Amino acid sequence: MLVKNGSSGAVANVGLYYGPVGTLDANLVLLGAITVSPLNGSINGGTRTTGVNVLGGANAVLQVRAWTGAFATYEAAIASGTGLAGVTPSFTVTTGNPGANPPTLAANLTGWTSPLQLVAVPEPSTIALGVIGAGSLLFLRRKK
Repeated sequence: MLVKNGSSGAVANVGLYYGPVGTLDANLVLLGAITVSPLNGSINGGTRTTGVNVLGGANAVLQVRAWTGAFATYEAAIASGTGLAGVTPSFTVTTGNPGANPPTLAANLTGWTSPLQLVAVPEPSTIALGVIGAGSLLFLRRKK
């Protein structure tokens, strides 16, 4: 479920990211993205196939990321410093195994239990000012 944050009817891109169990969130790979409008309700991204580093029937780490704007990836949207973005906690799902006899289907994202909140992406200059301010406070505190 997506929760919108003051952006009535805005269009968002939703991407499913994955990796083998133990993969850090920053290293998850985009499986595919879809565009949804408006930002509330459910998402149906169809069937996705994991890459070669997750075997059929094995566990995979998944994460759902959403962003607004004409960006191909969540990372590009964050780097732009504009629009809205959100990410779920990562969760583990057992993948389907088409090679099994009989073939098995993947779980229906059963590990995703929390809503996805989209918030304003801070501008890079705002982040830089925050870092400078925090550094100044540490510097002044150290001088005393």
